[in-house]
Amino acid sequence: MSTQDFEQLRLMYNGRLSTKEANVLKQKIAEDSTLREEANDFWALMHQIKAIDPTRKKISEILAKNALPTHQAGRVRKIVSLARLSSAATVLLVIGVSVFLALNEPPIELSLSEEPSIASNLQKSGSSRLSKGEMDFYQEKYSSSAQYFYEAYKANPQEIIFLYNYGVACYKSKDWVAAQNAFKAVAQSNYEYNESAELYWAISLLMGKKEEEGKLVLESIANSPQHHKKEIAKKLLLKMKKK
Repeated sequence: MSTQDFEQLRLMYNGRLSTKEANVLKQKIAEDSTLREEANDFWALMHQIKAIDPTRKKISEILAKNALPTHQAGRVRKIVSLARLSSAATVLLVIGVSVFLALNEPPIELSLSEEPSIASNLQKSGSSRLSKGEMDFYQEKYSSSAQYFYEAYKANPQEIIFLYNYGVACYKSKDWVAAQNAFKAVAQSNYEYNESAELYWAISLLMGKKEEEGKLVLESIANSPQHHKKEIAKKLLLKMKKK
């Protein structure tokens, strides 16, 4: 679960999302089975916490004793502020949430300019309208977008653009294995976006917890003098080194 998804769930639980934001999140949860499971676990945990009778004073003491990193401590405080806890429950919650945060902390965080986006087929096709896959993508319906591009590629395997867009949609829906396979195939092709695909192959490996493999691909990009993505690869390697 991404930090943004986690924050959105927290705000929804606390009744602080607008109707429009809540509907977008509900649709995303409905389309993403992994996020749906994580959301159900989150809500179940919060319901259990609220059922416990507590004090808030212990939170600060435990956070101080465990010396959590500042950015994590703040996120833990947001969670426990939703309910009052007994001291025993507080200990378990802080430990549990800290482990959750550590396990789900992405190995890298991308800027918006580094996030993958689909390639348009409008100019090549001569069409004046977006395809269903493109429309779904821009509406953040990533799972249905991925399905469209997958079927399009199966029907036209010579059109690597469909495989590339499938990889991007899979990436956005956090289907890391599918994204890895698609980007790897595009990276090894003669498609014009093969260098972009190689970068996103590396990032998909990292996000899928295959850090050593992802690092090797990033290093290969960074050490390629003519690679258009070498500076981004160098920056990501530096971020990883600092973590």
